[in-house]
Amino acid sequence: MEVPPLRFFSYIALVMPFVFTALWISSALVDGEWRFGFDSLSEMGISDDTVGAFLFNFGCIISGISGIIFGFGIFAYGKSVIRLGGALFTFSLLFLSLVGVFNLHFGDVHYFVASTFGLVLGISYVFLSLKDWGHIVYLIVDVTFIAVCIIFTVDTPFTVWEPTLIISAMVWIFFLGVKMYREEDTMFGDTARL
Repeated sequence: MEVPPLRFFSYIALVMPFVFTALWISSALVDGEWRFGFDSLSEMGISDDTVGAFLFNFGCIISGISGIIFGFGIFAYGKSVIRLGGALFTFSLLFLSLVGVFNLHFGDVHYFVASTFGLVLGISYVFLSLKDWGHIVYLIVDVTFIAVCIIFTVDTPFTVWEPTLIISAMVWIFFLGVKMYREEDTMFGDTARL
C-alpha cells in the first residue's frame, strides 16, 4: 500500500481546525440563539434551525474524518511513542465524527461518544507531546494547553470549558500539523512504516 507523503497529512491538520471553526461559527450565526458560555456545543447539533444543526453536525463529521486521515499519517510516519499517540488520535477523531451522527437526541449514546472523544484525545495528547522536551516553542504550547485545560475544567461551568477546550484542541491540532510539516526528525521518519 502506497502511503501519501508526510506533508500531505500535515496539510490536513493545518486546514481542518479552520474548517471546523468556520462551520461552528456559521452554525451559531445561523442558529442565532446559541450563546458561548450559556449553551453546550452539542445543543447546536439539535438546533431548531435545520441549517444551523446541519452545519454543526457536518463540521463534526468532516473534521472527524479529516482527523482520522491525519491520525493515520501520524501513525504511519511516527517514531516510537508517537505511533501510539497517532493510533489514539485516530480513534478519538472517529468519535468526533460520531458526535455529528449521534446528536443530543440520542441521549446516553451522544454522551458516550462525546466523552470518549474528549478523553481519548487527551490521552493521545500526552503521547504526542512526549518528544517535545527538546523544542522550547512546542513545550510552551504543551504547557499552555495543559494549563488552559486544568484551569477551565476546574474553575468554570461546563458550558464555558467545553467550547474553550475544543478551541484549545483545534489550536493543538494545528500545531501538531506544523510539527509534521516541518518534518521534525525526532518525531517523524522519512518513510511510512506500516
